[in-house]
Amino acid sequence: MDEGLAREPDGIDTAPAGQSTPLAQYKSTGAGAKRGRKLDSAVAPTAERPGKKRRRIAGKVHAQSEPQREHLRAVEALRQANEILETIFSNVHVLIAYLDTDFNFIRVNQVYADADGQSPEYFVGKNHFQLYPNPENEAIFRRVIDSAQPFVVYEKPFIYPQHPERGVTYWDWSLTPVKDTDGKVVGLVLCIRDVTDRKRVEQALVESERRFRAIFDQAFQFIGLLSPDGTVLELNHAALGFGGLTWSEVVGRPLWETPLWTSDHARKALREAIARAAAGEFVRYMVEIQGAGGNVATIDFSLRPMKDDRGNVVMLIPEGRDITERRSLEREVLRVSEAERQRIGRDLHDSLGANLTGVACLGKVLQQRLAAKGLSDAVDAAEIVSLVNQAIEMTRSLAKGLCPVGVNPDALVHSLREFAGGVEERLGVSCVFSADPAVLVHDSTTASNVFRIVQEAVSNAVRHGNAKSVAIRFRRAEGGAVLTIEDDGVGLPEAVHRSEGLGLHIMRYRAGVIGASLDIRRGDGGGTIITCRVPDSHLIGAGG
Repeated sequence: MDEGLAREPDGIDTAPAGQSTPLAQYKSTGAGAKRGRKLDSAVAPTAERPGKKRRRIAGKVHAQSEPQREHLRAVEALRQANEILETIFSNVHVLIAYLDTDFNFIRVNQVYADADGQSPEYFVGKNHFQLYPNPENEAIFRRVIDSAQPFVVYEKPFIYPQHPERGVTYWDWSLTPVKDTDGKVVGLVLCIRDVTDRKRVEQALVESERRFRAIFDQAFQFIGLLSPDGTVLELNHAALGFGGLTWSEVVGRPLWETPLWTSDHARKALREAIARAAAGEFVRYMVEIQGAGGNVATIDFSLRPMKDDRGNVVMLIPEGRDITERRSLEREVLRVSEAERQRIGRDLHDSLGANLTGVACLGKVLQQRLAAKGLSDAVDAAEIVSLVNQAIEMTRSLAKGLCPVGVNPDALVHSLREFAGGVEERLGVSCVFSADPAVLVHDSTTASNVFRIVQEAVSNAVRHGNAKSVAIRFRRAEGGAVLTIEDDGVGLPEAVHRSEGLGLHIMRYRAGVIGASLDIRRGDGGGTIITCRVPDSHLIGAGG
């Protein structure tokens, strides 16, 4: 006998002889009915051979229990799936509606109802297009039913008939056909997501971009956008047009590698300026760049850092104005002005000074004659001579102030050396000057402006920095000459450094007029360091 028939399966109760079991309820359904087995005889009471009959009943129960368990498991799985779907339906942030093929609502979720200020029960039985008439959408619904194919659309505009104050709204929605086992469409599932806020933000961004482009590309001056490492993100039409460049030629490249920057000195200065701007500093200086056809322009160039909410530099804004014509006019004005100053200085020295000297000599002779005669008027004559001599010294001083530098190429170096000696005599401050013999300036306008820059720098060091020692160096360098004025004072006061008073503005102006760059910074060990780079075009001989 099969041992399996002798065991009672777990979870199956067998009744004592002469009693019925629950399996009687299963007689016409389930696996037993499908197999044509009759369960009545299996559960009918009998008095014959009870032990053997009991084992036979157990075997039949065991044969039918597994399909029943499968059925129960399927029912439980279906229940759980329904619970999951119900949870999703009720809690998802998407508007969901189930409609019949006549577009009547069968059910909607809470989010769908909330969008129209109604309860879910309000929609049941109502027709979608009676609530929201829209011939275009109704045609889409019918096409989905006819074709049995889903439909998806993004950012579709819609106006609520009941709420025109909302204006145009935008929706992503899909329409999915529900089919029976024969493939016939029996309903529709409509899923909608309100993207009005996102669409309006996008529209605002597009409008902002349009306005930005209108300003950016129509601006007369050069404007761009750089990453903090100097990579070009954008250059406007003015910059591209000046250089005869295309957008693809510059975007993605470091700015100093673009054709605008031709000299090694200009590229090096730009890299240093970008590093300073990336550290959060606003940088501005004059530079010469090369445009289309080799045209060289003087540019008032600046780099402004842009920071995020945490103070990190995320972008740099380079700006440049072509001031070539203005600088040319300014140079001409300064040249004429300097020529006039020199003329006045020469007239003071040569004409007025000579006449005063003559008067002094005549007065001295008169004094001597009066003294020889023993007349008291000799004292008055001596006083006159003394006053005339003072006038001569004042005339010479005025002449020197109006024309501090001679016209010879080496006159600037001689004048600076003489000025340094005068600082020690007048102010009691140590002032040391050194220069390369090769620094020869061929035009008096440049020489005069460089001299005035030194005068102002030393004055600031003494008056604002309380310096006791000043060093002036004039050296040949790549691309021109470098003038450095360094003092041991306390440095410029923060207020003066931040606002840049009249003296510093004049220094920058003078440097800009001659195409030089001017850098003012605090020294590592205190004091102030002022560096002026004079272009090679103002010097005689090749730069070293």
